[in-house]
Amino acid sequence: MFRPRAPNRQNAPKVIIIVTDGKSTNPQQTKDQAEMAKAEGVIIITVGIGGSFQDEIRSIATDHSKVFTVQDYQSLTQIILQLRNLICMVITTTPVPEITTPSLPPILPPIPGCDVP
Repeated sequence: MFRPRAPNRQNAPKVIIIVTDGKSTNPQQTKDQAEMAKAEGVIIITVGIGGSFQDEIRSIATDHSKVFTVQDYQSLTQIILQLRNLICMVITTTPVPEITTPSLPPILPPIPGCDVP
């Protein structure tokens, strides 16, 4: 899902915020993709605007504390501080995944009389 473009950001917490005002066209595929992302350590926060699709946004969020709902787009201003605080909490408390780098082969001693090690 998140592919490192900048190697120095590999250890950054991965967060997705999904803002939606309706059901996805393929709820099972959406749930499957969310599960794959969560398996990779991605934190998913969902924001539902109006509608009767609460089950879907609950199923794709990482947990119930990461589900928000508002009546309409104008109401998003009511949850901005909650979202900001949650994001700050997530990025400062999420354990950094351990990145294992393959070890390099041992360095061979130089060959006398050869410029190439």
